[in-house]
Amino acid sequence: MEIEGEVDGIKLRFIIDTGFEGECALSFDVFRKVNGKEFQGIPFESISGEIISTRAKLVELRVMNKSIKVICNSFEGLDENLLGEEVVKKLNLVLNYKQDKVDDP
Repeated sequence: MEIEGEVDGIKLRFIIDTGFEGECALSFDVFRKVNGKEFQGIPFESISGEIISTRAKLVELRVMNKSIKVICNSFEGLDENLLGEEVVKKLNLVLNYKQDKVDDP
């Protein structure tokens, strides 16, 4: 399932990944463009089981006319933008799998 959002004025399409343990992951190209102080992020585990070190930034995320601060992680080679289940909860969004859309109750 996908949703449109914005980080630091950059409009993005995010994949909602309910299995992702972080709040937000940005493609490496987008991450480099986003303002903010960079710090050590959470480790990611690849499909093959490899542990990948990440960098992170605290950013303002705008989705469906709502705005929250989230920690976005990234690493060189990441080419997708992800939102985890914690962000879905914080924004009080409803995932409607039957109609393949995100609702804002």
